[in-house]
Parts: sequence; structure tokens; C-alpha cells
Amino acid sequence: PYDTTTSIPEQVAESVASLLANLRVAYLDCLILHSLFPDIQDTPTAWRAMEALVSSKVNSLGLSN
Repeated sequence: PYDTTTSIPEQVAESVASLLANLRVAYLDCLILHSLFPDIQDTPTAWRAMEALVSSKVNSLGLSN
């Protein structure tokens, strides 16, 4: 649901926008980062992008695996 050639923050934003549209909701109760990125430096980048969505489009964050 996102363009893998864009930056990680853009991928997160596109993914959340797609989820909101597909679920027909205004916000997500919980957004979970399911697994770490192969390049460990990309994981905090994704997490920060997710944090930026808290309070506007996401209620809470989670981390799995």
C-alpha cells in the first residue's frame, strides 16, 4: 500500500492514510510496528514517523517481535 522507493516516514504516512481510507475511520486505535527493519537504523526512523501521527491519526503505538 506504499511506494517502497520513498523515505520511511513517507511510507508510514502513506500506509496509515491507506488504512484509514480502507477501514473508513478517522483514526487508528493502535498502530503496531510488527518487526524490526533489516537495517536496524531504519527502525527508529519508522518509530519516529509513527510517533508523529499520535494524537492526530493514531491513539497509541505498539512494538512486536
